[in-house]
Amino acid sequence: RLNLPGHFDKGCPIVLVPGFSGWGRPLLGTLNYFGGFSDLASALSTDGYTVVLVRIGPISSNRERACEIYEQLTRIRGFDLPGSTPPTMINLDLGTGLLLPRGAPAPQTPLAVVYGADHLPQSWTWSDTNRVNFICHSQGDTTVRYLIWLLSGGGEPNLPQFRGVDRRPWVKAVVTLGTPHKGTPVTEVIESWTKFITSCSFASREDRFYDLHLDHWGFARRNLESYHHMRARIATDVQAWWDNNTTSNGFRDNSIEGAGYLNGEERGFTHPIYFFTMSFCATQPLPDLSLTDEDVNDFLSLFRPVLKILDPLGFGAWAARKLVPKIEPFTRCIGLTPPFQAVLEFCI
Repeated sequence: RLNLPGHFDKGCPIVLVPGFSGWGRPLLGTLNYFGGFSDLASALSTDGYTVVLVRIGPISSNRERACEIYEQLTRIRGFDLPGSTPPTMINLDLGTGLLLPRGAPAPQTPLAVVYGADHLPQSWTWSDTNRVNFICHSQGDTTVRYLIWLLSGGGEPNLPQFRGVDRRPWVKAVVTLGTPHKGTPVTEVIESWTKFITSCSFASREDRFYDLHLDHWGFARRNLESYHHMRARIATDVQAWWDNNTTSNGFRDNSIEGAGYLNGEERGFTHPIYFFTMSFCATQPLPDLSLTDEDVNDFLSLFRPVLKILDPLGFGAWAARKLVPKIEPFTRCIGLTPPFQAVLEFCI
């Protein structure tokens, strides 16, 4: 890039959009989605660019992810700085039509993380005169394409915040990296996510190492309930979330059927937005299989002999079920118990 001739416009923010299963803040405080152990956003900001890292649901639908991006970018003058914890949460408008369970928390999303915020004028707001460049990996592009369709003002009728105004000129360019433009059959491999969702959502949002952004579907701990009680409580809601995959999750959106829906003629683009795509080719076909709960449990059981060696007296299981709940009132104040108990329960 530095060897190319010409002027690079650094006044147009770069928005990094993670793909399916991606994350926002560094995983375990170390691993960045964009850059791995290096930090692409920091490197670009050091070079004079303004970089916005949006934090969106890793397995959510394109609709929900697009709403998160829109909320975070239109609130750009309110942002989190790199490394700041916990994330600042703001209300999220998901429109109407979603069959969310009663008693679930209201939808929220974190503020975006802005690198090089001092490069932006204080008066900056996302608009046709303050456009952005999107760099998207995997599902990040299908999410942004869905967002552009919403920005046209004539898209989803159940999202009134987008209706009636053509905001597509707000987008200057979209760069896609390894996006399944025609879908992928890999979304059909795993059928049940109850245990995974419970483990990821057991802690409060500020304490999670991997936030699924699915609390509004009821996938969040209530009061001081145990891991097993939460898993049993949300099992029906998780199944409904999975079965209603036309609007609920990213698996359908990444499938061949979901990609066909996005590629429909009614979602064509007439506004001159620049697209640059880098695609990859799989050298091996995907196996024709579908993993069930029994398959997943059989795989996890392979690790039980190791756990027996590390914990021959079964202290981990006893601690997760007996000791941890008793000391929880004390350990909650240091943010240890929920994730610790979830890890123990998941392993045993």
